[in-house]
Amino acid sequence: MAKALFTTLGGLLAALLLVGPAPAVAPPSSAGTTYAVIVGIGKTGDAKIIPRPTAEADARAWHKLLTDTTRFDVKPADVRLLLGDPKGVEGAEQATRENILKALKWTAGKAKPNDMVLFVWLGQGAPLGETGERLCYFASNSTFDGRDKDALSANEIADAVKGLKSQRVATFLDVNFKGFTDKGDKLAIAEPTLGKTPYREWLGDDESEDHNALPGRVMFLANNGLHPSSSWRRKGLAASRG
Repeated sequence: MAKALFTTLGGLLAALLLVGPAPAVAPPSSAGTTYAVIVGIGKTGDAKIIPRPTAEADARAWHKLLTDTTRFDVKPADVRLLLGDPKGVEGAEQATRENILKALKWTAGKAKPNDMVLFVWLGQGAPLGETGERLCYFASNSTFDGRDKDALSANEIADAVKGLKSQRVATFLDVNFKGFTDKGDKLAIAEPTLGKTPYREWLGDDESEDHNALPGRVMFLANNGLHPSSSWRRKGLAASRG
């Protein structure tokens, strides 16, 4: 993964939110279009999946930031905002497994090589299978026990964006693949592992011997995916403005 950059997600968004408004500068026509898929899931209907109290407020903050005409001025029509509870949020959709896959495929089909693509995901995940090498991301309608069928596996995400032509792709990921509890059931669950090619679903794979990321792809991580994000501020990133 020599071409991938891993850094902290929280500090980046907090810094962006704290920067004072500046006049929006129209990019040259050669800069292309910016597309974004923002997923924030605070709570599912399954008590075994640990809630993320600030995830949806943070996702809304991302959407507000990107579509702010004094900062980035990304067109709302080019952004897909998916929330666990989209009620009352203009333009938001329910973050179901089906809707998330649809949004990812939409982006892969729309973006051209010089367009910029942003993926933002705040939620929980878990291992699949008996070894812990396969991982999944919980959607709003996912269940822990049924995650093989109703969560999104890393492979499914990779397949959804496989045709993505953009060479300007940034993924902002805040996911804990230990985001579940046994609720006293004493579950025998394999310990999740990132493997030799972590996050290839987002970074792609050049299919070389070293399995490098595809050109132009970068990642910003809130953690390594195997423990909760740092709770440096209990109210979530969305409260950065005060």
